[in-house]
Parts: sequence; structure tokens; C-alpha cells
Amino acid sequence: MKSNPCLNDTDFDGITDDGDNNPISNKFSGSMKDGYASYDVEFSVDYRKFFKDNTDYQKDLAVLGSIYASLAYSDNTRLTVGGLNNANIDSAFAKFGLKNITNYNLAKYYNDDDISEMTVGHKVVEYKGAKKEIIVVSVRGTDSTIEEWSSNFDVGADTSNYWNRNNTDWKNKNNHKGFDVAANRLYDRIISYVSSNVDYNADKVIYIVGHSRGAAIANILGSKFENLSNYDSFVYTYATPNTTTSINYGGYKTIFNIVNTDDLVPYLPLDSWGFNKYGTTYKISITDKYENKWFGAQKGTWEWMFGVDYNYNGHLKSTLKAFESVVSNREDIYSYTDDSNTIYTYSDSYYNDSQTSIYGISNRYGELISRHCQIYAVSKGFYPINGTLEPEVEVFDVKVKQTPAFFMMVIADVAASKQHSIVNGNDTIINYSTRGTGEETYFGSNVGFYVAKKYQDAKSGFIKSGADSSSAGAFLHFGGTIHAHMPGSYYFLACDYKNLLPH
Repeated sequence: MKSNPCLNDTDFDGITDDGDNNPISNKFSGSMKDGYASYDVEFSVDYRKFFKDNTDYQKDLAVLGSIYASLAYSDNTRLTVGGLNNANIDSAFAKFGLKNITNYNLAKYYNDDDISEMTVGHKVVEYKGAKKEIIVVSVRGTDSTIEEWSSNFDVGADTSNYWNRNNTDWKNKNNHKGFDVAANRLYDRIISYVSSNVDYNADKVIYIVGHSRGAAIANILGSKFENLSNYDSFVYTYATPNTTTSINYGGYKTIFNIVNTDDLVPYLPLDSWGFNKYGTTYKISITDKYENKWFGAQKGTWEWMFGVDYNYNGHLKSTLKAFESVVSNREDIYSYTDDSNTIYTYSDSYYNDSQTSIYGISNRYGELISRHCQIYAVSKGFYPINGTLEPEVEVFDVKVKQTPAFFMMVIADVAASKQHSIVNGNDTIINYSTRGTGEETYFGSNVGFYVAKKYQDAKSGFIKSGADSSSAGAFLHFGGTIHAHMPGSYYFLACDYKNLLPH
């Protein structure tokens, strides 16, 4: 049989039979290339999957979701498969029959840090007498900008100490503030998209995927759509950070999160601060279950797929322990204490005017960091200018009293490599230089402003966990070891070569 003459898409892959080289097979193989690796991929596209029970985990949707989540990083991720060459998210969506493909970039509408980006498409599918409008949403992960990195670490707290407590887009105070604001803004655009493009009389299915920051936002979007009676939601997320302190986080049955337990990102914000993820989370260690243990690259191992040795430097546990020592709950992230270990001192700052020295430090920090500290000067007395007979000058120690949020914004600043800027009236991403350049270094790399003693181990742990190697001269990749966190590793886990996930 070449095709079913009663159907225009026999295999339900979104490609009509007259344009499908194999109209009775919805399986595809090819290659994926992203900013970290190139690797072979195999997946299927079968819209009949969305007519099944959305509370059942479906491997095919998990694998496809990891492909779409990777492609959301459209600047440096491309798919070659089934006649597509070097395809981005838009052309992949179009290949599989999605219409009215629309990109929403919140940076075009908001000038704060709680921004994100998603691509949406939809398709009408009829199967066994039922008709459904299937809406596909892929949320992009962090774009390396200081804005999105600061939002990642802007946990939020419903207390008077928190600077952005009254943000009107922070709808659920149980949720991580940066993720929740971005999710609510995207939610409004999804609803608007559906209103403009989708038949409201048809049953609606929404399939939401994302990696890293995109996973956190997708996780919250999933919690919102599961509560809507006129949608069937299918949500698959990868490397998902913790998103909520809601006690009902596990009560959501249509959200499935895949986590590599070698990866730092899914542990933050900490569960000891009361955080978790909506839905069901499947946790697997590539080191324990999939790392090649013998010579060569055995089939089904991580090395077999990527052709290099899996690099995991083992700093994760010590980093998490250091983070736990910084603060015990989310409310205290924005609180000052009288603990002298929370004060960093810039010693022997020679200024005639203490206010000038304070302003100089504050100006170097910038608003993002300085809002979480108190800067003051303490006189050490008057001394002659070194090596001269010039009149005496007053010598100050400039002290910086820091909250835990200060430390978090410092590592956000270190992690960022880009920033948003308005160029000729358009939002444009340009290079970003760490504001703390000239202060602390790690193996020759700038790692930002000095932090107080209480935060030093946590900052050092983040840097070490983010390093691709623990050896001298290591190049730094922040937010988790590069191999543990990269999108390709989550495609690999979704493929489930050892049957560790539900079937």
C-alpha cells in the first residue's frame, strides 16, 4: 500500500501524501547541529498521539519535544532531515504541516528582564470522526543575555524586602517571579493567537515544550493550561529548573519533566527553599546510567551518540551544599543581616570624598546589582600620599553589605555574554562585558565582583560546576557543565536507550 486514498495524510505526520516521499511512514532520521555538538537524530511525527490520554507519558512526544525545544534556539541550532536542510524552528514547523507560524519575542514589548521568546503554530487534524485543533508551542531557553540570566536568578518573595513585589504580571506568588512573569506574558499571547487563528468550536490540544529557562516557563504554562477545561495539554520539558513553592506541584498530570541529575540547573532554586516543579519529573544520571565505561563507544552510551568523552567534573554536590549555606528560605534572599560575613570590604580606597568612593562602587555595580546591597565608607584616618610630601588625604575602607540576592545577581552578571539593546529603533542582541571585570578571576577568566565571605563558597562552586573541566586553564560554561546541560543530552535521554522511562 502506498497510501490510503480516503486520507490526504495517511501517516498523520503533517505532510500531505502527494508531497510525502514515504506516505505510510511518519519516522524521520537526520542530523541536528547546535552550538555545542552535532549528532544524528531519529524521531516520529504522528498527530494521532494527541488523541490519546494526555496523562500518559508518550516517548514519541518526548523525543519530538526535545527536537522542537532545541530548535527554539534558532540562532545556532539547525535540523537536516526528510528534505529539510539546515532547518530552523519555523521551517521544521512548516514541514510538519503547522500553519500561521508566529514568533513572539517579549523583548520587543518589555524593557525589563522578564523576557522570553516562543514560536507557535497550529494544525487541524481529523481522526476517527473527531476533529482537533493542535497548537504547538516551543519556548526558547536562555539567550545568554544579562536580562534573561538576571531573570533566572530573580526568585522573588512576597515580602516588603523584595524590590519587585508588586509586579502586576507576577500572578502566582508561589512561583519563581522571573519565570512566572515571562510565562504569564507568553500565556496572554498564546490566548490571543488562538483567538485569531484557531476555530473555537473545535476541541483544542496544546503541546508545549522547552529546555532550561524555556522548560521552566513551559512548566508554568502547563500548569495554567491544565486548569483550562477547553484545552487538552501535553507538556514535555527538559533540564527544568524548579518553578514553584505550591504544595500541589505534583498534582498536575499532563506535565512531564526530564532531568539529568548531573546537571546543576534543575536543582535551582533549591528544594530546601521550598521549590519544586509542576507535574511528574523523571530523573536520570548520564554518569551512572549512560556514560561509556569501557574502551570505544558502546552503542546506547552518551559517547556513542556524540563521539567525545562525557565531561562531568563532579562539583555538583559541593556546589549545592554551598548554596544551601547561603540562605534557608526564599524570603531571606532579599534580607540584610548583621552578620559581618555578609560585608565585603574594599580596603585602602584613597579618596578625599567618601561619597565619591561610594558612588564609584555603585556605578560600577549598576542598578541590577546595587539594588541588593548597601555601600558605605568608613574612615581610617588621614595619611600622607604614598611616597610624596603632599598634604594628607583621608583614607577610607568602602564596605558593601550584601544580601544573598546580591550574590545571585553577581553570578548572573558573570554568566551573561550578551545583552539587549535598541539599535535604529529595533531590539538587537549585542555583546556584553561582565561589569566585574578586573576583580576576581578563575584560571585567567573574569568571574565578576568580589562577594562577602558567606557567599564565596557558593560563588566558587557555581564557577567550578559551570566549568567544562576542572583542570587549569578550563574554559568556563556557566549554569551547569556543558555536556550535562546541553539540549542534545536531553534528546539523548528522551530516546531512552535503556528503557528507564515509562512505556
